[in-house]
Amino acid sequence: GVWDFIVMNNGTVINNGTFDLSGMTGALIFNGNGSLLGSSNYTLQAVTRGAGPNLLTFQAGRTYNIAGNITFTGSAGNLIQIRSSTPGTKFYFNRTGGTPNIAFCDIQDLGVTQSNMAVTADNSRDRGNTENVNFRYVIASTNDTGPATFREILHSIGPSGGIINANAMPISIPMASPFPELVTPYVTIDTSAATGGFMTINGQGTVADG
Repeated sequence: GVWDFIVMNNGTVINNGTFDLSGMTGALIFNGNGSLLGSSNYTLQAVTRGAGPNLLTFQAGRTYNIAGNITFTGSAGNLIQIRSSTPGTKFYFNRTGGTPNIAFCDIQDLGVTQSNMAVTADNSRDRGNTENVNFRYVIASTNDTGPATFREILHSIGPSGGIINANAMPISIPMASPFPELVTPYVTIDTSAATGGFMTINGQGTVADG
């Protein structure tokens, strides 16, 4: 059968020795707010967020070895907060396999140890001090009033920049001034999956052929 290790809401696991779930067929599941703390590293088969509140805390400076899937999926307006126990000090995911499925998260201080195992966080907020975490944003509205709009996306992009998938073309952003939200050094607008058309920002048209 499948065995899961469940951290209940507001639960804390403290590992000062050996914590090895690599032989499990299931996952470590956060059912609500949860913390994985302690002076030693963790070895996990898979990790996921189940239900309930949305604050996951990891021990600053520790490494979490993960052989399987990582599944952290929140929703618009209900982002999962992923935090270090000491703000400004990274914790690390050392991925050796599996598939990351990360979306609608609010991420700070997360490092992934290997660049070839980087993770992509869709429609998530970059709070800074991340490493090998790629932020990708999908425009789901053709103006600046929808649920996943250009304006909201710019609020989410952090200091490491991001990729915007502009698949809903044409896009019109009728804003009166340039984007004060855009403080990141770079943004890539990917129109490869768009059907073709024009993107209009402040009256300036840009050809965007998919």
